[in-house]
Amino acid sequence: MDTNMTDTCAKCGRNADGAHFKFYFGKHVDTTESKYGNVTTRTHHYQITGSEQVFLCSTCQIADRRRRAWIFACVWIVIAAVWVGIACLVAIPNPWRDAVGQSVSDPHGIGIFIFIPAVIYLLGIPIVVFVGPTQLVRELSQWNKPYADPQSGVAASKENEQAGSHLAIRLRKRALRQQGNDRFFTPSEYSSLR
Repeated sequence: MDTNMTDTCAKCGRNADGAHFKFYFGKHVDTTESKYGNVTTRTHHYQITGSEQVFLCSTCQIADRRRRAWIFACVWIVIAAVWVGIACLVAIPNPWRDAVGQSVSDPHGIGIFIFIPAVIYLLGIPIVVFVGPTQLVRELSQWNKPYADPQSGVAASKENEQAGSHLAIRLRKRALRQQGNDRFFTPSEYSSLR
């Protein structure tokens, strides 16, 4: 990411304060496999053909952050609703559960079809009770902040830099695909390739 200046935003076209976000692009060349005992490791090889810096105004960065927060909140609500539904299925006596239990010769009326949702319910506790709310609080605390400080052009965290680079990739991906590129990498992803 470069030092900031007022520039034309690649998303909205306005001249405004913001920051440049860099990404790399290239082509998938081939994949090699190596076996060590029962473990097969695949290694993907890429030809990096270039990089771009895309200027995004602070307003568009904030709008993208809010869009990501809404998507996360909706997914979390759906997961929580399914989790509560499974909890009701497992915990509350009901005719369906009793019929399933009797059909598999389970005297307690639980049955294998209830055991599987019970396991899913238990595994979902950390996601629904801890991870989801923690992430939502974190997203809400940054609701009105751009990914990068408009004065310095520096992102507050690696996660913010990644998010800004992903937005830049989404804006330029179609044009770069028409040039034959099929792989796109944020700076962090690119550094892990080398």
